[in-house]
Amino acid sequence: NVLWDCITHIDDETVQKVNELGGIKAILISHPHFYSSMREWSARFGGVPVYTHANDRQWAQLPAANHVFWEGRSLQLLDGEVKLVCSGGHFDGSSVLYWNKNLFVGDTIAVAASHKSVSFMYSFPNYWPLPPSDVRVIWDTVRGLDIESIFGGWVDLEIVGNGRRVIFESAKAYTRYCGHDVARFYGDDDKELAP
Repeated sequence: NVLWDCITHIDDETVQKVNELGGIKAILISHPHFYSSMREWSARFGGVPVYTHANDRQWAQLPAANHVFWEGRSLQLLDGEVKLVCSGGHFDGSSVLYWNKNLFVGDTIAVAASHKSVSFMYSFPNYWPLPPSDVRVIWDTVRGLDIESIFGGWVDLEIVGNGRRVIFESAKAYTRYCGHDVARFYGDDDKELAP
């Protein structure tokens, strides 16, 4: 088991329940908004490693004792069962977690309330969008994954089925609605969606 994007509160009851479910082998965090209690979570579970991308190192004010600042575009963990992919965007080191054809996105890729599309933001509180070139980079980082479902960072924000196409179609729509020529950023649908 891995813990993805830990919440701030941790207590004995939570630790007991997680241990009953099999404990955790690692903590994987999408971006700095979830860094606040990573050190405490790691310590409470025997010092399990915490993985955050090196591009966001400056935001880790209290790194865990067994902190791993990973580099590059992707990192395989647990004998290849889990894959972290750095897509950038929301933060330079923003990452998503790929497991069993599921993509866990935090808010690096934001699942819409409709459950039919996703969006991309640099700053959610300020409603500052990402430039289409950054959205293109996000698409490039996930396009090679066989994504069935997408799970957002909040309760009831998921897209079940056809996740890869949803990200692609959403990236094109985002680019168009931001006033840019989609053809400048994306090629033919068949080519973009080819395995």
